[in-house]
Amino acid sequence: MFKNFKYTFALDILWFIMAGIIAYIILFSVQNKIDVTYFYTLYFSLVVAIVYLKWIMYPTTSFFFNNIFAKILLLLLNLPFAYFILREFNLYIENIDDYSINFNPNISFPLASNLSVDSLLWIKNLTLISFISVLVMIVLMQFRIIWLLMRAARSKFSKDSGY
Repeated sequence: MFKNFKYTFALDILWFIMAGIIAYIILFSVQNKIDVTYFYTLYFSLVVAIVYLKWIMYPTTSFFFNNIFAKILLLLLNLPFAYFILREFNLYIENIDDYSINFNPNISFPLASNLSVDSLLWIKNLTLISFISVLVMIVLMQFRIIWLLMRAARSKFSKDSGY
């Protein structure tokens, strides 16, 4: 049991590191054009989307899915997390849309000044991709957790568990 836990824990840590590297490579080109908090929000959403993709496809390779309470906790925590992602998405998309027409100099802006249209569109596309991907992964994760819980209940309480 402990040997399996060490293997799955090490695999999850390795996957987190790989997801962090992939997300940084994707966001590297816009790092100097956006605010630090905006960068970290995009980075965090991409890392979560990549990790959720791995957990959805291969839940048995994660130590997190060996415990029923961890599954239920993730199922419940995904709802406020989705709300947070939607709130941040609306904030940043509104700021990107208002970038060229904002006349109030007192407002702090998450984008660098004097961006070209191509840079602004690239930032907007990265924002859309990162936030939509994490929202889709949250929905798929909810379905996957429910399916895993129902499969565990069926195998525990049924004599003919076919799968």
